[in-house]
Amino acid sequence: MLIKEKRSKWLCCVVAAIMLLTVAFTLPLVTDDENVYAATFGEYEYTVLNNSAIITKYKGRDSNIIIPGTIGGYPVTAIGQRAFNSNASLVSVTIPSSVRSIDFWAFERCYSLTSISVASGNMNYSSENGVLFNRSKTQLITFPAGKNGTYEVPGSVISIGDYAFESCRYLTSVTIRNNVRSIGYSAFSDCPNLRFRAYEGSFAERYAREYGIPCDLIGNSPSPSPAAPSNAKPSNTAAKPTTQPAAPKKLAAPKATAGKRQVKITWKKSTTKGISGYEVQYRIVGQKWAAKATKKIGAKATSITIKKLTPGKRYDLRVRALKKSGGKTSYGAWSNTTRSGTVKR
Repeated sequence: MLIKEKRSKWLCCVVAAIMLLTVAFTLPLVTDDENVYAATFGEYEYTVLNNSAIITKYKGRDSNIIIPGTIGGYPVTAIGQRAFNSNASLVSVTIPSSVRSIDFWAFERCYSLTSISVASGNMNYSSENGVLFNRSKTQLITFPAGKNGTYEVPGSVISIGDYAFESCRYLTSVTIRNNVRSIGYSAFSDCPNLRFRAYEGSFAERYAREYGIPCDLIGNSPSPSPAAPSNAKPSNTAAKPTTQPAAPKKLAAPKATAGKRQVKITWKKSTTKGISGYEVQYRIVGQKWAAKATKKIGAKATSITIKKLTPGKRYDLRVRALKKSGGKTSYGAWSNTTRSGTVKR
């Protein structure tokens, strides 16, 4: 009897614990502030904060969506980080007039997305040709990753935001005139087919050189004109386009061998005549490419050992050729990425 009573009490405790856990996981997320909680509305997950709804996740697979202006009786005022991340079905999205904040990773890796529209009356955002801007169109915020071909940044734009063109893999050319004076962090990362068109000596041309983006020159840089209309053309007094050396051909993917705190990378010699050297870039797998992790090598080299790397990590590596002529430099496209083995201690 005593054993049965103990077993009975033990079973009762287990059942009670399961019931408590069930109740806990079915209740909405509540913080110390009773006005903050998470909920679901159709395909949307959202958080209510200060009587406003923040969209945190869209789980649907519709191609064309119009984000509702209210959810659960609350105005939608923000689109959170990675809310639509990697949605392969999304082609177009319309932002309601109530939205005051959009995280710069809200539409990350939406490779089918070609249009972001903003409802009239929105006090913080606007759109033009499917591209997201601030209301006054002085900052370009997000270029949809599914857009292809060429693009010219409007003349009203003076800054390009953080991650604005990230992962635009189908974009081949962006024309950036002299009105643009700042470009945000990783604004053009993971754009393997991209070339700039910019004025010689402009901020955009210097940015392209620093971050290894192939750049075709329009001509000498005229005086900045931030207030120029979006269809502004180069001044008639601008100098004739300067001669830019032809860009070297894209190299084949290199080979990588991991060693003790180092990786050796080798590649085949460029078939382009008269190259001036090579650039090799490396990064820990999962991180972003950075200019500081770039090595320059002479034209005769076909290998380099990158030292002082982090043990236990694997690295992505890529290489490209460059050619100098008349004080100007043209860069070939980056090779396909090669992944090393694990770096040893």
